[in-house]
Amino acid sequence: TTLFRSIRYVLSIMEVVVKFAGAAVLLALVPLPLLAHGITVAFAEIHIEDRQVAFRLHLPALDADQAFHIDTNGDGSFDPEELQAAAPRLHQYLAATVKVIQEGHTLPAAFGPLQMWADPDGNPFLETTVTIPLAEHGLQELTIACDLFHDLSPAYQTVGFITTAGRSEQFIFRNGATYEASFAR
Repeated sequence: TTLFRSIRYVLSIMEVVVKFAGAAVLLALVPLPLLAHGITVAFAEIHIEDRQVAFRLHLPALDADQAFHIDTNGDGSFDPEELQAAAPRLHQYLAATVKVIQEGHTLPAAFGPLQMWADPDGNPFLETTVTIPLAEHGLQELTIACDLFHDLSPAYQTVGFITTAGRSEQFIFRNGATYEASFAR
């Protein structure tokens, strides 16, 4: 009986080793960027100027791919062709979620090209710009919305770094929160 226990023990260890090796082989086949946990925060640098509001947006690559299916060849990265093909879908989404409202009217936006960007920790982001011209008169009262990827997760937030007339502040866009700005031109 001792011999049979020893054999069963060795077989159980071998079974665990085979399962572990199988899992390791499967993980090796998955592109590394797709194994990364998504960052549930987007970033927006917002410059409120005399004649325009300029946004520089950084969207986590994994979340952008989940929302817009950018990585069509499945290599775990975004090629220039893939970014160009995804631009109309992303710009349509941004037109609905990144807004400047002045006197009750949503102002039209112009969108820049999509490109890759990495934060200081090496996390991949999709970068683009949004420029919104302002009306040409006196006191400016603006409402700014930038509630990105709220449709992916209700907990999603966009950290805004906002500069107006040389003054900088941080604002968190989440759950439909808007930023109010008022200044004279």
